[in-house]
Amino acid sequence: MPLKIVVRKQMTEMDIALAKLFPKLVEILNDNLLAVESFDGWDGSNVRIVVRTKEDEVIEKIFDAIEKVEQELDVPGTIIPDIVTPDEARMQEIDVEVPVDKTLPALKKTLGSILGDNLLAVESFDG
Repeated sequence: MPLKIVVRKQMTEMDIALAKLFPKLVEILNDNLLAVESFDGWDGSNVRIVVRTKEDEVIEKIFDAIEKVEQELDVPGTIIPDIVTPDEARMQEIDVEVPVDKTLPALKKTLGSILGDNLLAVESFDG
């Protein structure tokens, strides 16, 4: 599998921490590790770690690796992970803004033609 590491124009403390964290995660998670990336999570998390299976043991190993890197770099509390499976990662990436006044009637018409009497309602809401 190809590996690509992309760095910002200027290396940051987080880039260095992730570069040190990645080999530790590869060592402890092996084929369970799918991706490690920096990002801005809605919950304050700043690193997304994607794993095939997310179990308590896996999560504990990840936090142990993070603690070691933070101690090594003397930056406690810097890495705030969001540990997800591929399905969870895909769900988090959905960020769509739809003009309701134009889209809703078209969606309702299309669904009505497909579903017929099975369609009860099509409504917008802030989810």
